[in-house]
Amino acid sequence: MHGLIKSIGVVNHTWLARAYQSAHHNIKEKQMTSEITIPNKKPLSKKWQRRFELFEQLDASNKTRSEIVSSNEFRQLKFRERSLISMNYWGFFLGPLYYFYHRMPLKACLILAISFIWSSILITIEHLAIITIPSIVFSATSSVIAALYVNFDVYRKHTHGEVMWPKFPMWCHHKALMITLAVGAFIINVGIGAFITTHEYYSNAASSDFFPAKLNCSGKVLYVTDDELSYIGKPALCNALDNLE
Repeated sequence: MHGLIKSIGVVNHTWLARAYQSAHHNIKEKQMTSEITIPNKKPLSKKWQRRFELFEQLDASNKTRSEIVSSNEFRQLKFRERSLISMNYWGFFLGPLYYFYHRMPLKACLILAISFIWSSILITIEHLAIITIPSIVFSATSSVIAALYVNFDVYRKHTHGEVMWPKFPMWCHHKALMITLAVGAFIINVGIGAFITTHEYYSNAASSDFFPAKLNCSGKVLYVTDDELSYIGKPALCNALDNLE
């Protein structure tokens, strides 16, 4: 009986030792795995480090960008420091591409979608109202958004792992849906542009005129020169367009 108890004790000690070794090995393996799989963050430039310091100084972890730029602490900063965190010229010129560069694809896709939808609205207004909207208005939306928000968004990504603006619905946090949204907005934009193009016509002289006159001819847009409009008149020009079809 004593020998049996002793044998059981040896077995128990052996089992405990093996269990400890196995657990220790698993923990060590997990630590090694985490060290291997977690990529090292790209070191920040001095300019970005200064931006991060200013954001920390302004308690950006607990505030939105709007709250930061409207705070008294922000107003007390030097002009150069305010510009450093509130404006990014690379963001202005590259727009959503700068978000892709900083590995923020969800926000980049959303900005692209907004830009395409905005463009679709503008070209529709141009066609229906027979007006010409300056080209800069088309690209200004994405450029301004990126220029104003990219600094704060990069800070939030590095410090909080933020991939999408918190106030947006949860479906905006899914990459596949955001890509679909951007592609869908692009297709709509191209479709509207193609439709309008097939309903716009130019006279020979107007095709080389930088500022032609736009005429609404029963849902179709006819571009003519000012001289053609003065000498021929709108009714005759629209009638000529109808006869062509």
